[in-house]
Amino acid sequence: MDTKFAWSTTKKGEQAILYNNYLYHLKRENKNTSSLYVCTFKSCSRSITLKNNVIIKSNDENHNHEPKLSENVQRVFCGLKRRVLDDVDQPITISHRYIYIIKDTKDSSDEE
Repeated sequence: MDTKFAWSTTKKGEQAILYNNYLYHLKRENKNTSSLYVCTFKSCSRSITLKNNVIIKSNDENHNHEPKLSENVQRVFCGLKRRVLDDVDQPITISHRYIYIIKDTKDSSDEE
């Protein structure tokens, strides 16, 4: 059982999970209260099953594509989206400073 994932959202605003640098969207909720999440890359059939916020089943190895973003960069994007949506009265220009964080995070991960 694995609990090392992060809640996220897709570009369309759907609930998603970030796991091992891949993004999964909710496909269905099962009768046994588990939820099936599938990779957001259309031609990829990898999936994970979640129950009580724990991954109980996973076939997430051997994706047919590269991860979209590193986990750090994806988390910064998700945090930025949440901040903009939560505080709609604050001008978006103030949030530009977070773009530098994203760039710095990406640059430092490229050096490793």
